[in-house]
Formats: sequence, structure tokens, C-alpha cells
Amino acid sequence: LLLESLAGRACLFHKGDITFSSPKAVISIDLACMHTGSSLEQRLLADLGARLVLEMMNEDSYAATLAGLSYDLYSANRGFVISVGGFTHKLPTLLLRICGTLASLAVAPCEQAVFQRVVQ
Repeated sequence: LLLESLAGRACLFHKGDITFSSPKAVISIDLACMHTGSSLEQRLLADLGARLVLEMMNEDSYAATLAGLSYDLYSANRGFVISVGGFTHKLPTLLLRICGTLASLAVAPCEQAVFQRVVQ
């Protein structure tokens, strides 16, 4: 069921669980980033950045799994896609953690060398 559409920029869908009545949800967010698809190098750096964020959150993944949550982050043609799923009361915390990690992404010197080798 489409609840709201904002001229191709955002869509909000809702489908209630009438079978099991469990308080679960799935959120998928497309983050637009103008330079991600501009060149092969930028696309590669975006992909490596997404993988680096997932690696940085590796410690959280075990706790998230135990809490019945799942998440993913990957690069797309126009930016990044963040997907989270699980119990609704914990999703905002997980989503903010992923966004915060992505926003504060700083490449350490040892990882910078890996980035440079891949780009070359």
C-alpha cells in the first residue's frame, strides 16, 4: 500500500502483518551522492567505503543478530543503499548507528594504502 509519494524523491509503503501480528519492519533508504557514479574510480571508492563501514560495524552485527535485527549497506549507481530489518523498536537505533558510521568515515593510514593500490 503506497501511503505517500513525493514527486519521485521519496515513497512510503506500508503493509501490516495480519498473519503473525509481529512488530517487525523493513526500512530501505537510498542516499543520493552526486559523485558516486561519475567515474569508475568514484564507483570503486564508494563500494570500498560501504565495505569499510560494514567492517567497522562488525562488532555490532553479532548483537544486532541476537536482537533479531539485520542490516546491509552497499553502493549503487546514484549513492548508497541502507537496509535494516527486524523489530520496530530497535530499528531507529541501528539505522542511526549505520548513518553515523558512514558520516564519520575516515580512512586510517593503513587502509588508505589499500585504497590507493586498488585505485591504481
